Amino acid sequence: MTQPVPVAWPTLSSLGFAWSPLGSEQGPFGQVLWLEVAPVASGLMSASTGGEVSFSETGVVARLHARNQSDEPVLLPGDLIVDGGRQARVIESSVVLAPDSTVDIPVRCVEKGRWHAKHGQPADAFEVHGSPSSITRMTFARSKTESLRVHGSYALDQSTVWTHVGDELERTHVTSSTHSYTDFLRGARAQAVASAGAMVQRAPWRANALVLTHVSGSAWMEVLPTHHALRVCASSLLADLFEPTTAPGAAAASATVVLERTWREPLVAVDVPARTLGHAFAFHASQTFGSALLFEGRLAHLAVARAAELV
Repeated sequence: MTQPVPVAWPTLSSLGFAWSPLGSEQGPFGQVLWLEVAPVASGLMSASTGGEVSFSETGVVARLHARNQSDEPVLLPGDLIVDGGRQARVIESSVVLAPDSTVDIPVRCVEKGRWHAKHGQPADAFEVHGSPSSITRMTFARSKTESLRVHGSYALDQSTVWTHVGDELERTHVTSSTHSYTDFLRGARAQAVASAGAMVQRAPWRANALVLTHVSGSAWMEVLPTHHALRVCASSLLADLFEPTTAPGAAAASATVVLERTWREPLVAVDVPARTLGHAFAFHASQTFGSALLFEGRLAHLAVARAAELV
C-alpha cells in the first residue's frame, strides 16, 4: 500500500516573507540589529499605545472585553500588559480586531494579590502599561509552545506566569503588596527602559523589525506592521541590553544565524479568538518559541524567541 506523502509545513520563507538588515548597535549586554521585513500589513494600526482599543472586565479572570473604537482593523499585540480593572493582565496572543467590534480575548493575571478596583478608580478602568522584558516574553513563549505540544492549544499557563512574576520581583528586590508585574516595570526596570530610549531614537526610519541578541546567548525577534509600532515597544525590549538579566553564555548569538534559521523553521496553524481577523501560526521547533499573525496574507506581527543552545 502506498503511503501518503506528508504535506510540507509552511515556513516564513515559503510564505514569501523576506528580511533586509538596516544597521546594528551595541549595548552593554548585547546587540540590536534593525531590519526591514516585507510584506507586512503596513496599513494596520497597532494598539500598543492604547487609545484605539479599550478594555473592560468580563467577570472571568482569563478573559477581557476588547473594544476596537476605530473604523479600521487594529492589531492588538500579544504580551501587552494592561493595568487597572480588578487586576493587571497580560494579553495571551496577538489578534486583529475588526472595525467597531467588541470581542473576548484570552489574558492571564500578572497581579496575584488583587481582585478589586484600585483606590479611586472604577472597576472597569484599564490602561495599556507597555510590554514586558524579552526575558519575560521568552518565558511566556516557551509556556505556550509546551501547551501546544502537550495539549494541542497555544495557551499560556497561569501558574508559569505567577512563578515568573515572583522570580522577577525577588531577583530585582522589588516589593509588591499585590505581587504585581507592573511594580517590577515601575521599579527596577524603569531605568533600563529609559536608557534604551536613546537607542530607539536612532533606529533607521525604514525599520519595522529587530533582532535582539543578549550576552546570555538567547535572542528575541519582533516584527510589527510599521516603524512607529516598532518604536513604541522597542524600549521595553532593548532595556535588556542595559542590564545583565542572566549569566553570560558560551558565546553571543549571531543575529544573521538567528534570522536564517527562524525563516526555515516549520509553522503550524493555531486558532484565533472568535470574531477576530487573520490567521495565526506557532513555530513547531525544539528551541524556537513564538508565533506569527497574518492579516490579508501579510505579516501583522511576529514575536520569536530562540534559546541559547542553538545560537
